[in-house]
Amino acid sequence: MTDSAGSSPRAVVANSHLEPTEAESLNAFAVGLVGLVLATVAIFLPADYAIGLSCVACLVAAFGAWIGDRFFSGATPIMAAFNWYLLNPAAVGRGVVFALTFVFLLLPFAVMVFRFRGTFTEARIVPVQAPAFMRNPQDFLGGLALLEIALIAWRATAELPGQQGFAFGPGTAPRLFIGLLALNALAIMATGLFTAGPMHERYQVRGPLVVTAAVLVFAATIRPLGLIISTFLLVLFSSGATREVNWIQTVIWGAILSAFCAFLFPYVLNLPMQLWPRF
Repeated sequence: MTDSAGSSPRAVVANSHLEPTEAESLNAFAVGLVGLVLATVAIFLPADYAIGLSCVACLVAAFGAWIGDRFFSGATPIMAAFNWYLLNPAAVGRGVVFALTFVFLLLPFAVMVFRFRGTFTEARIVPVQAPAFMRNPQDFLGGLALLEIALIAWRATAELPGQQGFAFGPGTAPRLFIGLLALNALAIMATGLFTAGPMHERYQVRGPLVVTAAVLVFAATIRPLGLIISTFLLVLFSSGATREVNWIQTVIWGAILSAFCAFLFPYVLNLPMQLWPRF
């Protein structure tokens, strides 16, 4: 067994950690927020401006990661990817522009990983904490993420016609739920500012991966299997995102939600949706 006295100075430094100050936390928060705002504004711009502004947003996010941010540096590239590959796929194409956007997309993640592992320094960098004015960072950042999802959904459904008189259009129900989601997000963010709570924890991969897989299963099964079965499968798959799932309650809730969707879309919203499989 060797003691610390026999360790080399470089090994001792490599095992040390650099604690961030309050000023560093505030600076990282501000820079990261600017990057996310730029990426959000870009989704509402024409393709030529949206692609360039999203690249700038990723550069700002990479700089935020360099000075210690670990939330906005991940959220900003996601917004940029939505802008590039879903809203403007024709403008991005599959050539040089596509390759450049992919590099800009990975840049903030790479800087964040290398920075916190101490690749560029001799000591590990402790990620900055939330600024002091954010009393409940977990709720505030979670609410902000929900708000970004609402803005993405609003932009994605912008071309759907809305309500005309008393008749619901295809865009009416999505915008109604989007508005409720945005209000809920703002309420959660306010809770994060005015009530004390836990700091944000490490990211858990299982939840986002399982929920994303559930959405993909729903998209793949709604045409061949119909709305009722695909909705039931969506509930079952998404429930696997937590280890505390109760499968009996999940099956009951899946049946209730499937019945609700079977009544809502064809009868209330008057949308011609296939309910059962067609073999």
